[in-house]
Amino acid sequence: MKNLIQIFILLLILTLNSCDVTDDKQKYADMLIEKVELYNSKNNKLPKNTSELGLKEYIDSPAFYQKENDSTYIVWYGLSLGESKTFKKVVKNNMSDLNQLIEIIKTVRLKITNETDVMYTRYNNVKDLQKEIDNDLDELINGNMKKLEVFQSHFAPTTTFQEISLSNGWGEECIVLADRFDSIYNNMKDK
Repeated sequence: MKNLIQIFILLLILTLNSCDVTDDKQKYADMLIEKVELYNSKNNKLPKNTSELGLKEYIDSPAFYQKENDSTYIVWYGLSLGESKTFKKVVKNNMSDLNQLIEIIKTVRLKITNETDVMYTRYNNVKDLQKEIDNDLDELINGNMKKLEVFQSHFAPTTTFQEISLSNGWGEECIVLADRFDSIYNNMKDK
């Protein structure tokens, strides 16, 4: 009888300890999902692995992340031998990468009015710049993907868009737009 009570107490301790471990794994999995979602919202793409989230993944990590494709990922953790809990998530963006880039370019173009100061650029007057942006944007919309490189060069530091934004009072907004453009543009190149 005494052995039976000891075995029962041992099983009870193991069961309670197992619940704590599962809770820790669930908390870690929830944290992974939150970091993946935040990364996706900032970069418009899923991370390739946990190192892009600032985390290291080991064989005994509480939970694991895997990118299945550009829009699907899974997070899972083991429950017992041969058994795991898996979370599968499909992320959808409202616009394609190209459409997002076009919207960013259109936002900048709307900032460039007839009163825009182009003194620190290579353009003789604002009309020349407006015409070039409009023509390049039309070509991009009609499928000339080489125009993306032209716009990327306009967004680079100390080039057209930054110089114009600083001279015309929207420098901070331009930095945000340039960062977003670069992130999406680099994501498209990685695909």
